[in-house]
Amino acid sequence: MLHLRIAAIAIAVAGASGCASDNWTRADTRRELAYIAVSTIDAVQTSQIRHSPYEEVDPLGRAVLGAKPSVADTAVYFVSLQMSHYLISRALPPKWRKYWQYATITTGSAYVISNCNLGLLCE
Repeated sequence: MLHLRIAAIAIAVAGASGCASDNWTRADTRRELAYIAVSTIDAVQTSQIRHSPYEEVDPLGRAVLGAKPSVADTAVYFVSLQMSHYLISRALPPKWRKYWQYATITTGSAYVISNCNLGLLCE
């Protein structure tokens, strides 16, 4: 359950700094929290691959985690993604930020649905 604790910390950090800069809005914060939620579900599903007949198929995930990722490696990987996502979101101009956030939420949701269809976490 270490990965859930780390994800909770990432959510708290993102939420606490919600409107820290002049051009960061509540909508930006909501989208960022949605990304963190989706990627946390994906992280839990990915950690279940080890005990299933499936292998990691995402090219980046497989390159970093291997075919049957450990829970610890999965936690570090996804928290790194979440923190990187947040920093990229903060760095982007408002005009581009929402597109970046919506694209990554959509992509992450597609992975979660695909994993669900395989029976990972959605049993």
